[in-house]
Amino acid sequence: ERRSVLRGRRARLRLLGDVPAGALAGLTAVMLVASLLPAATALAVAWLVERAVDAAGGRSGLGVTAWPLVSVGVLLSLDQITQSMLVPSACESSAA
Repeated sequence: ERRSVLRGRRARLRLLGDVPAGALAGLTAVMLVASLLPAATALAVAWLVERAVDAAGGRSGLGVTAWPLVSVGVLLSLDQITQSMLVPSACESSAA
């Protein structure tokens, strides 16, 4: 079974030779962004928590959480977009 998995992976890698360079570069960029987004989201959530703790302690107003909250929302949206670009949806696969 292990050999059949390796054969399948090799066959898929050979198919990359037929993909145009621009599309391959785009796919590589999307995969890179998708792999970095969880770390960036974790940092943004830490920033948001820090600001929320400051606001709860009375050191600042609740308005200081606005930009961290926006950044978390943007990063989560980007994660959804990149994942949808990498993994076909159920609707697309059932239509094929």
